[in-house]
Amino acid sequence: MATVTKSPARAGRTPWLVVAEREVRDLWLGGRGLALLLAYAVVLSVTTYLTATNEALNFLEQRESVSLTLQVAVAIGALLALLAAADAISGERERGTLESLLLAPISRRSIVIGKG
Repeated sequence: MATVTKSPARAGRTPWLVVAEREVRDLWLGGRGLALLLAYAVVLSVTTYLTATNEALNFLEQRESVSLTLQVAVAIGALLALLAAADAISGERERGTLESLLLAPISRRSIVIGKG
């Protein structure tokens, strides 16, 4: 007797969660997640070092230095998030799996939410 396996979407899980889980797995197992995290840490470290030691920025108070570092952290974080989201969609096209993903029985909104 053959066993019937349910797809993850039919097993009570929302479709966008299945797409997001697969995308996170691809991001970290592919090595891109660690590289992005390392680049983010290096940029923040350099920014913090420069605001603390640069003579041209010494006129800033501590509160302004922290504010500048926080603004850079948020901006770089948003840029990396956009980069990862854009790569998620274009990566499907490059791997040739975009067509099969679009033919899956889930809405396009669920695909975009899962990828983002």
